[in-house]
Amino acid sequence: MAGSCHSGGSIGGGFHGTQNSGSLEKGNIQIYIDDQKLSAEKNILFSNTAYTLELNRDNGGFQGFLIRASSSAVDDLDVSSVLTAKSQNSQDEPFVGLYCDPGVSAVTHRASAIDDTVTALINFGSTAVIDLEVTVMVNVATDEYYYSKYELQFQEEDNVNSPTSVPTNALDT
Repeated sequence: MAGSCHSGGSIGGGFHGTQNSGSLEKGNIQIYIDDQKLSAEKNILFSNTAYTLELNRDNGGFQGFLIRASSSAVDDLDVSSVLTAKSQNSQDEPFVGLYCDPGVSAVTHRASAIDDTVTALINFGSTAVIDLEVTVMVNVATDEYYYSKYELQFQEEDNVNSPTSVPTNALDT
């Protein structure tokens, strides 16, 4: 399980190191929402729409991960239901819900088995700006892990003007 559920690039706690190795991109790690790569800039999603979030790394996989959703724009906004674990294999469910601070949502791993892809569901029922923080542990023995933070803007479908920043196929019609 993840060393902590705190915000930021230093995971600390337990046997995890305290200094990350850089961004997910530097670690050859990709994150997608409905097959569209997340942008370092804003990412627009429709509220009340379920999306599949996929985290993957080619050439070697990874040993652990933490995907954390929170709101930095509104202090008391409860986003604890934004992320939902999604099983890769019904025999060995790789996700567990992770208790974080009140109002925060997260999914993480159960064991340090090597994975190259994991998935979760993401959805929010109203308009809001949500921070999505992703930490991926590539090698526990060498404390090699990567961290990136993304901004997700959940909007009503009729309020979206530009399909250029949408990380989903929802506007391709």
